[in-house]
Amino acid sequence: MSTAPRPRRPVFLVGKLVPAVTVSMADAVLLWLIARFYFGAPFHGSACQFALATGLYVLATSTLGLLVSIVTRTQQAAIMIATMTTFVVAFNFAGMFTPLESMTGVGAVIARLFPASYYDTIVMGAFLKAIGIETVWREYLALALYGLVVLGIAHALFRKRTRS
Repeated sequence: MSTAPRPRRPVFLVGKLVPAVTVSMADAVLLWLIARFYFGAPFHGSACQFALATGLYVLATSTLGLLVSIVTRTQQAAIMIATMTTFVVAFNFAGMFTPLESMTGVGAVIARLFPASYYDTIVMGAFLKAIGIETVWREYLALALYGLVVLGIAHALFRKRTRS
């Protein structure tokens, strides 16, 4: 009798990411449509570049969520840690309320440890100033590297849990 082969770690991790990334991208499209057409927010940038930035941001934040789920034992702990490391940090250190340029010391370091600060710069530039990728390429690169590095850490730490 033969059993089905178990998926390898990379395939398993990608399988966990695909649904989260898909739902998040659909949410991003919906939010863009609401901002643009319901609230009338001007959008002066490139839709393709904005979609690329959004995809990189979604991938970076989804890999962070994957990493949190790997290092925690319970769903409740994962929710608490993910909330503290994403929402709280994003609101306080992404540049929405305090410009990144005016942050100093520990605040500036914290701001650059999470992808929201890079994405916020791209979004503000796309909506308000028609800033293209040639101006904010470092932010795009930071989002891509963030996602790859966190995915690599998640891959290294992943171990299949057995029920006890």
